[in-house]
Amino acid sequence: MLAFAVVELHSALVAASSGGERHPAAGDCDADTVARVRGAVAEVTNAAAGFPRRDREVVDRWKHAAIMRYWHRRDVFAVAEEFGRRLLIDLDRRPTGEDLSDMRDEVEHAASVDLAALEATGDEPTPLTGTRRSTVGQTELVKRIRGDRRRIAAAALLGGSATQRVAHRRLVPWLVAAEAALADAPISREGLADIADQWRVWRAPFASELNDWADVTIVA
Repeated sequence: MLAFAVVELHSALVAASSGGERHPAAGDCDADTVARVRGAVAEVTNAAAGFPRRDREVVDRWKHAAIMRYWHRRDVFAVAEEFGRRLLIDLDRRPTGEDLSDMRDEVEHAASVDLAALEATGDEPTPLTGTRRSTVGQTELVKRIRGDRRRIAAAALLGGSATQRVAHRRLVPWLVAAEAALADAPISREGLADIADQWRVWRAPFASELNDWADVTIVA
């Protein structure tokens, strides 16, 4: 039943995020915790499969808000997550068109505020335009690699396509290691260029949208 699946996913995400300095999106959770969250995501998806499109959209938007709030620890999604969860565990009524509109607004507002906060703190990569090769240094390179990892991890956690799941298994471990190396100490221009080259090779089999995400030229 959907309400029970929602409660279980919420509990699994809260447990994953309650480890003090542990950060789920950074790969700090043990395999059992990750498996529990993925299983709970699948249960919610399966429970909603036979529902009308409106209901399924509320479910999808709530899952996104919940994962952003707990897995990525973006508290700005708290209101959207709580609003969607209340809708989905209310067994006496189904979401109305107004409910769906409100849910869309809450999630989109949270995403807008979150992006602004990331840009203000320098934690979000510079937006890409077209297919122009971007010129980056070490700071921007680590932002891009971090952003790539977060997007792949979020997509895989939500089920994603077969390609996204394979990318999560194969590419994310390399991204985690590269991010750690870039954050550890200054690296020479040649070293940064080598990391960028490796990134393009690792990423090539999985590139879909953001094809130029790793298409960069290194500057000192």
